[in-house]
Amino acid sequence: MINLDLSTLPSDDEQLIKQGFSLSGSKTIEVFAIQAMINESTRLHQDANNTTLTTEAYERFVKACEHPGEPNEKLKNAFKRCNTFTK
Repeated sequence: MINLDLSTLPSDDEQLIKQGFSLSGSKTIEVFAIQAMINESTRLHQDANNTTLTTEAYERFVKACEHPGEPNEKLKNAFKRCNTFTK
């Protein structure tokens, strides 16, 4: 188990952590700290792996998917090359 020394923190931070611990219902401050690290790690992982669009950007994306433009020459050539490899 870890041993946290909150006395090295500024008093406002120490008090905030102690209040959060009291509100959390955790058995020990170490368990509270570990859960906070897990929660923050989960949030960071989600932020790194998810893309959030504005409503306007989402609507443009859906419209582009539902009504794609005509393929340009590069896309047509790529499709021809792909078909050559899959036959």
